[in-house]
Amino acid sequence: MLLRAFHRIAMLRSDVRLVIVGDGPERSALEDQISRLRIEDRVSLPGFRPDIDALLADADVFVLTSRYEGISIALLEAMRSGLPAIGTSVGGIPETIAEGATGFLIAPDDDEALADAMTRLADSKLLRETMGERGSDHFRNNFSLATMLSRYQQLYGND
Repeated sequence: MLLRAFHRIAMLRSDVRLVIVGDGPERSALEDQISRLRIEDRVSLPGFRPDIDALLADADVFVLTSRYEGISIALLEAMRSGLPAIGTSVGGIPETIAEGATGFLIAPDDDEALADAMTRLADSKLLRETMGERGSDHFRNNFSLATMLSRYQQLYGND
């Protein structure tokens, strides 16, 4: 889904790049699709990387196109880093992304909606910055260690 949506944008814009971080059994299928779409010069697959914070600092947008997902640590890390997020409306993702405030939620397998959301963010630095700041605040207020500890103390008492 991500590659198909990115292909739509890459055909219209020369200033976009896609980095897919991680590794797993789908890597060769991704490489094949990248080749079929002829976007090899625009997409990189660096595999597993221990320097995720540095990669997030270089990014403009974070995209998570899962079909099944709980609360995504990768998504939380991106929001903590101040990135606007686009995610599929499955599992715990809608609990993490505040639609229109910290990012966009899209239906699974809706390439067109994903391409539109990515284009909106690519077209507006102000929108990226605003959503990124809101996402960072949302992370801090709802998912930070201090917040989680405070909630556990409230749940179990202060004894």
